[in-house]
Amino acid sequence: MSILGVSLTGVGIATVLRKVRATQARALANDVFRGVKDRTPVATGVAKRGWAMNKRGKGYTIYNNVPYIGVLDKGRHMTSRGMRGSVQAPKGMTKPTLASLKKRR
Repeated sequence: MSILGVSLTGVGIATVLRKVRATQARALANDVFRGVKDRTPVATGVAKRGWAMNKRGKGYTIYNNVPYIGVLDKGRHMTSRGMRGSVQAPKGMTKPTLASLKKRR
């Protein structure tokens, strides 16, 4: 019997499920990574190039160490110092990415 192209002959179902779960986790992490990177505004390209993804244990960590990434991800907003954020990404990057992934379900 074959499920998702994986043969079950001589292999426990738990092993197959672990492989499927790992594949789904990697696919989701890649989708989030591409989404935030594609939505990152570009002036110099530093923030866009700052995105990285690492496998940690059974999961993935997506991060950006650019000091101003929080301002960009917050989106266009007013502060006591005036407007902050990017016109290119008025809603930030993370929230729109996650919202688009939820709609795909």
